[in-house]
Amino acid sequence: MGLPASFAQQRLWFLDQLEPGTAAYNLVRAFRITGPLDVGALTSAIRAVVRRHESLRTVFESVEGEAQQIILPDIDVAVPIVTVTGHSEKDREKQALHVASEEGKKPFDLTRGPLLRAVLVQMSPQKNLLVLAMHHIITDGWSISILFRELARSYEAFVNGSDAQLPEVPLQYVEYAQWQRKYLTGEVLDKQVAYWKSRLSGAQTMLDLPTDHARPETHSWHGATVELIFESEVLAALKEFAQREGATLFMVSMAAFQALLWRYTGQDTILVGTPTAARSQMEIENLIGFFVNTLVFRADFADQMTFRELVQQVRECALEAYAHQDVPFEKLVELLVPQRLMNTTPLFQVMFTFQNIPKQVFQISGLEMEELEFETGIAKFDLSVEAFEDDARRFHCRFEYNTDLFDERTILKTVDHFRNLVNAVLANPDELVSEIPLMDHKERQQILVDWNDTETFPAAPRCIPELCERSCSIVIAPSSSPARFAVNQGR
Repeated sequence: MGLPASFAQQRLWFLDQLEPGTAAYNLVRAFRITGPLDVGALTSAIRAVVRRHESLRTVFESVEGEAQQIILPDIDVAVPIVTVTGHSEKDREKQALHVASEEGKKPFDLTRGPLLRAVLVQMSPQKNLLVLAMHHIITDGWSISILFRELARSYEAFVNGSDAQLPEVPLQYVEYAQWQRKYLTGEVLDKQVAYWKSRLSGAQTMLDLPTDHARPETHSWHGATVELIFESEVLAALKEFAQREGATLFMVSMAAFQALLWRYTGQDTILVGTPTAARSQMEIENLIGFFVNTLVFRADFADQMTFRELVQQVRECALEAYAHQDVPFEKLVELLVPQRLMNTTPLFQVMFTFQNIPKQVFQISGLEMEELEFETGIAKFDLSVEAFEDDARRFHCRFEYNTDLFDERTILKTVDHFRNLVNAVLANPDELVSEIPLMDHKERQQILVDWNDTETFPAAPRCIPELCERSCSIVIAPSSSPARFAVNQGR
């Protein structure tokens, strides 16, 4: 007998029903492992963690249109080995990452499971790539950190013939889902929903970004990424400015991103989604499952608004949003967007993610491990930015975009504009948002000077005969070559 899914799981189940076989909600990580890896111990460690957490043994079925969780007593998680040793040494890692990318594109069957896969790509006897893929419906970013930690301790225990000594799991995810559905009812739910209804009232829920291509009729998940890195001096200046304003780095970064979106669209209101960990209870801190919730940040713009004023507005929005973060985003969609479009996400189409927790580290004693970035080819939104600080105190802003809507050159220009905007507001936060310079000298030279150099064009014709003289003549290529047409400007 199944048990009710959480609100977040219900939404992902619904999306999977609309588009069966989509890989949009696959979470994939790849780790280069150098050293004497014990594949048997690794496989046993993965199985041990799966036994500890019911969410990793969960599949789903539909009962009267509602998702139900089915907890399997056990699942046989194998770790197949793919070898790329036949390639030249310099190409092996590239081939291994290609395997990881393809693994990330493979869909999961939510009704059968398992919803976790592990693949080991052998590059040499002492060098492997471990690929872990999971469906988002059973995990989130915080959960992956827990998974890494428990896998490492279990692996070391199996290698040494000892006990992993992992802390007892106080409750399972299905119990959390039951609690959530009981808690978020009646007056508690009504108060939270009332706030969001008021907060989002009158807002434009479609962000009209200028795109290179028309939006497909059905939702497209094709994507790519471009990364912007601010050096440590810029990060320090951002933090100092945030502190002076009683804000956080997240609030200042979000304000900068929303300012850029306003400059591109001119819309009175800008809605941006942002995830929150949603782990306020101590009992679920070490539990693997899908807890993350999505909040909607609204910014209202006016021509005379300064960037400092925008930061204060975002600060107030953030404080209110976090005070009302318990209502699941899925409930808001259900209540506020009863009619949904098949080719776009409801309420917002742009996401801003700020990673303010330490980067998830997967380390095993006796092995050298490094997480490798690779292109998944998937984008969940039209445009999204993931911001985080690295160990060298640099600030990363990773732009993920839908390649069916945008060309790479457009996003590269967007990244340049964002860099210029951030540098400008640090120099003068009291400048009007409408007047913040987005273009650098090179782009300004091209648009304002080169494209307006009227001296390169002949004087306008004064009469019809002269116009005819200057008309284009069609020149047909010789018959000995493939048919071509060239247009020559008359002199």
